[in-house]
Amino acid sequence: MRKEPGFVIELTIPMDVHEWFVHVRNAGSGAVVWQDWFDYLGYSDDDSESELAGQMNEDIAAVVRLLLSASALRVLPATGLFGVASAQACIEGEWTPLASVL
Repeated sequence: MRKEPGFVIELTIPMDVHEWFVHVRNAGSGAVVWQDWFDYLGYSDDDSESELAGQMNEDIAAVVRLLLSASALRVLPATGLFGVASAQACIEGEWTPLASVL
């Protein structure tokens, strides 16, 4: 998914595993400038596999909706103790971290 000049957004959804990955790449160099990973097993014994799959599908749909509705995307450099970069989407004039959608 190409949203912003200069960025390519990739979602990777493995078969038969309740996890997925998102990468934001520099369109020119192909270098990953931000990434995150989401998994759905081992956090609650109360959820069935079908419930986990449903939650995963809802989360992926939420991220795609956010990206498609964004007027801009930016990646802020790593800061803080752990040095983690932040990808943000501009929604109605407000910058929203992609990771906060989930």
